Amino acid sequence: MKFKEFTNTVSKGWKLAGLNFLKFFQKYYLIIAMALVTIVALVVRYVFVLYPTGDTVAFILGVEEPMYVAYDQPWMIQIDNVGFSNFYTINSDYSPLFLFVLAIMTLLPKGKQINVDNYYFDFYENRMIYFKTMLFVFAIAFAIGMYFLAKEITKDKTKATFAYILATILPSLFVNSTIWGNADIIYVTFLLYSFYFAIKGKSELAFVFFGLAFANKLQAIFILPFLVYLLFKRKLKLWNIILVPLVYFATFLPAFFCGASLGEPFKYLTRQFQGQSNLTYGAATIWKFFEFDNISATLRNNAPWISILGIGGVLALLLLRNPKIEKKEDMFKVGIFLTMVTIFLLPRLHERYFLIVDCLLIIYALIDKKKIYLLILMQVSSAIVYYHYLARYGKYLFDILGEDVVTIASLINLFIIVIMGYDIMKIEHKPLSEEINELDAEIKQLSEPKQETQEEKI
Repeated sequence: MKFKEFTNTVSKGWKLAGLNFLKFFQKYYLIIAMALVTIVALVVRYVFVLYPTGDTVAFILGVEEPMYVAYDQPWMIQIDNVGFSNFYTINSDYSPLFLFVLAIMTLLPKGKQINVDNYYFDFYENRMIYFKTMLFVFAIAFAIGMYFLAKEITKDKTKATFAYILATILPSLFVNSTIWGNADIIYVTFLLYSFYFAIKGKSELAFVFFGLAFANKLQAIFILPFLVYLLFKRKLKLWNIILVPLVYFATFLPAFFCGASLGEPFKYLTRQFQGQSNLTYGAATIWKFFEFDNISATLRNNAPWISILGIGGVLALLLLRNPKIEKKEDMFKVGIFLTMVTIFLLPRLHERYFLIVDCLLIIYALIDKKKIYLLILMQVSSAIVYYHYLARYGKYLFDILGEDVVTIASLINLFIIVIMGYDIMKIEHKPLSEEINELDAEIKQLSEPKQETQEEKI
């Protein structure tokens, strides 16, 4: 072969390879973008994999005699002491399913013990890696759920890809699941899929995932008013509610197989309410406006009932307003509004419990790009309350304002609720009289005896 022919062949081969690559990239560029972002996000997360905080180390990991004496003995150490098969007997306010996963981790090599100079405790390297890896897996599963939810609402793969990407890099989600290292990402992921299947009209799966979320944390009730609303609107099937206790009970099976009595796994529920008497534990809710030294015991004790009445009132007003939710984006707006209102009105919440709204606002911004400021404001609000915790309650994000900066975060959240409520008011509503007439017609049709046709009579 002559040199010129050889160079032409090589040139043609390179050109063909380039064209094929370009075709592949153009066809799968969204998947490629998601894959690259996922890799980068995981790399960054593993850079912080050994970063300890009070919640992760003192409650979950730790050593036999934690120097941070303000906390009880960490749960994995308790499981070490009682043995794998008795994991459900330890003193913990987390679900038996979560403790079972921790028990499995105790069977794996601990790794070396690490001392952290800026903290009051030590921990075992491998156990932190196991625990954080579980959180990272859920963070990716959450981002995938965001993709499907955005795609279901917008019918746009590009917007859905943006939802995935933003979910992997969202500051509050990153800090919560990586730096803070709490287990919120687990129940929030199940909540997201419950939200997604509710929007999609898959009633059974909506309640299954709600049951899984509730089995992990009682904070699953954050989306309960939205599910109730959809039940009233007949978008979900009432009989599917039975799936919630069935799934909840199924998560106790590992404990039962290990010898737990029928009532033993439920004991963690009472522990979750022990010592919970403050109006707020750093959360930027409505109760921050009432948190002062001489607050009356009556208000403090009845705050949960006041909240339930408030949430029920908002739900009732929404049902009376009766916005049309045939469009998925309108249904989503009602859902995020009710979720935000529920969290904002509930007392005794911690700083990080607005996480589900933090993330859902990504989709809100994709629906209406003019509302991206809501997403930004929510991140500012979360940064304010997160910073105070991560600084070990030593200072605030804007220290010159002191504790008042959390009140500013509450005002930001209230502003977001007002904007969401205004958007819902703009949705076309259906007069209740019209809906009542439709229900009457349907009831009449079902009540009347079926008329046999001539063929059926024969």
